[in-house]
Amino acid sequence: MENKVSDAFMLYKQSLLLLNELTSMRDQQEAVENPRNPDSYWLSEVRNFSEPIFIPLDSAYDASIAPCSSDFVSLVVMYNLFLVLRKTGQTKDARSFLDLIRNLTERGFESGEFHPTLKLSIQVHLAEIAFDCGEQDEAWHLFVEALRIGQESLNRDLLFATVCARMGGLLMEARYIEEAYKVFQKATEVYESSPMQIVDTDSNWIDDFTAAAA
Repeated sequence: MENKVSDAFMLYKQSLLLLNELTSMRDQQEAVENPRNPDSYWLSEVRNFSEPIFIPLDSAYDASIAPCSSDFVSLVVMYNLFLVLRKTGQTKDARSFLDLIRNLTERGFESGEFHPTLKLSIQVHLAEIAFDCGEQDEAWHLFVEALRIGQESLNRDLLFATVCARMGGLLMEARYIEEAYKVFQKATEVYESSPMQIVDTDSNWIDDFTAAAA
């Protein structure tokens, strides 16, 4: 958070080494894994695409609080390390980490273990990296899938509105004006909605510009 990127990178690498060592010790001793924190669903929530996920340390001082599982801690460390790699322009390594994270978390998303904002964040970062690497077709595909994820699970979440705004900007640059308008309109609906208001969940608006974007 203090923008000491090199220090953060070193500490995250040390964390991964320690976690690997812990996993190895558990395998050798056939130890029982720590129980999962019942709040792990909310702990994995992403509220800003550029900010790290934090691991609560309360369980280290309060025995009544269930500790986070080592699997969850590993996921958070890898996600945060990805953000550092992305910020420092190490795109190839960042992409490798993100692909690994996506593969490791798929089963967790299916079981409802992780918050859908994390899945949305992974998808958006993959799309943006694809754009940076000049893979336009792949980037469009990933962004459309991100919109579908948001529409299905996060249609009133501000993070989804952020995705719509980003997609709208890309469509504007590509001169798909009508499609961009529809996405910006969806973002506006989310921004203006309150918890008591229901945003239209009709997914046809996504299909309207999918062909144009492709």
